[in-house]
Amino acid sequence: MEFRGFERAAAEIVVAAGRTVRPWAGRAREVGTKEAPADLVTEVDRDTEALIARLVRERFPEHGLLGEEGGGTAGGEFVWHVDPIDGTTNFVHGLPGFCVSLGLCRRGEPVAGAVYDPMADVLYSASLGGGASANGVPLRVSSEPNLAGSLLSTGVPPVEPARTWALASSQAVAGLVHNIRNLGSAALHLCLVAAGRLSGFWEPALRSWDVAAAVIVLREAGGRATSLEGEDWTAATRGCMGTNGAIHDELLGVLRRVPGPRH
Repeated sequence: MEFRGFERAAAEIVVAAGRTVRPWAGRAREVGTKEAPADLVTEVDRDTEALIARLVRERFPEHGLLGEEGGGTAGGEFVWHVDPIDGTTNFVHGLPGFCVSLGLCRRGEPVAGAVYDPMADVLYSASLGGGASANGVPLRVSSEPNLAGSLLSTGVPPVEPARTWALASSQAVAGLVHNIRNLGSAALHLCLVAAGRLSGFWEPALRSWDVAAAVIVLREAGGRATSLEGEDWTAATRGCMGTNGAIHDELLGVLRRVPGPRH
């Protein structure tokens, strides 16, 4: 099956949505919380998800759709996974490091997607067997062979117990690598691994809408995406680890030794 048409559709939709989001960075009127005081949501998140859902349904009325803000249904062979603003905390504070993410899964496996960074005006996209690109330039993961030469990234969830485990895992990894970055968006972290700027990323408690699009970008750039236990990532996976492939098993070994629940 050819998936490039889905990639093109996803790219058009996230760019359209991202251009409506960008003027509101640092200017959101209604800032609320979800599962925890640091788990932010704005009216822009909700409005943007509604826009994306409408555009997806106009093109693919037979597909399912699952959104971070509660939109849609997950039934059917094909399901779109929507994060209207991945990196809402950055968005609320007017910082770079947020994006619009839209990924398509077929029976739980990511097959196409696009991630748009509206502040940098960079569009990452990919489809199964079609390669990955950023603004049309092909992507390829880094060649670092081990943790010692790597720059990694991670995220800290706003809810427990995943938050405690994330902080402990950062401490376990920090002394083994060049350094660790936390840019505030799981999707952008994975896309930067795909682009070879980072060699790896991990974060617990992520959901399908957070990373579905970025996972296919990373895989098509030659990288590897799994659960934190090392199983191939699917839409049912909680948490995500993505690397250039070469350091994957080494990083996985370190994370497996960090005690405590991850979700």
